[in-house]
Amino acid sequence: MGRLCKEKGRASPISGRSVRGGESRYGKKNYINAQELSSMLGISVSRAYRVIRKLNEELEEQGYLVIAGRVPTKYFERRWFSEN
Repeated sequence: MGRLCKEKGRASPISGRSVRGGESRYGKKNYINAQELSSMLGISVSRAYRVIRKLNEELEEQGYLVIAGRVPTKYFERRWFSEN
């Protein structure tokens, strides 16, 4: 089993590296929050929360569990930047 790093939280059982902070072991964040979304899109934080709420409603309708105030990065990118 992986080593535990006291300063950084729980260690990954595969690599022994920390997986705390919403980042996958490959370095990309799994979830995006309203502050990050607002700076990325150039919108207010309150508007970013509305966008996240809408995306989370879509995910709930598909049967997924959601985290309030956060949206999976892959889902956001697919919905926001898709050509369709």
